[in-house]
Amino acid sequence: MRSISGDQVMQESVTEVRRALAEEPATWIAFTRAVRHMVRLCSSQLFPVSRGRAKEPGPELAGIRTQLLTALEDLVARTQRSGAMRDDVTAYDVVLMLNSIPPRLADAEDPGDDGPMADLTDRYVGVLLDGLRAPGFRDPGPTRPRPP
Repeated sequence: MRSISGDQVMQESVTEVRRALAEEPATWIAFTRAVRHMVRLCSSQLFPVSRGRAKEPGPELAGIRTQLLTALEDLVARTQRSGAMRDDVTAYDVVLMLNSIPPRLADAEDPGDDGPMADLTDRYVGVLLDGLRAPGFRDPGPTRPRPP
């Protein structure tokens, strides 16, 4: 996993949320794509947003934090309007849930392999998404592959 700063993680997350909304045919697919992207980036760095403060203070980070919260609020609202997400979920719920996901850990013997922790992380994300989905909503399937 590459190492990037918290502000870079948040900026990449803002970009991915906006891109997913623009490119995906259904809001649930856009939502799951954005969540999985943020987990891959490194969920543990994502959200000084959840506490309203950050380790790296400054107006630039505060601006990125606001952009990310606004993008997530838009994504959650659109997903709810489509009937795919529970009505009682907020962007802050998503932030706190993402913050609780353990980061992916590479297997020490094979750094190119995500090992058993990757499976655990994927499973955890799947359970999280299942809990956010509106009752009776059928998942339209996986996100379409992004062009290289």
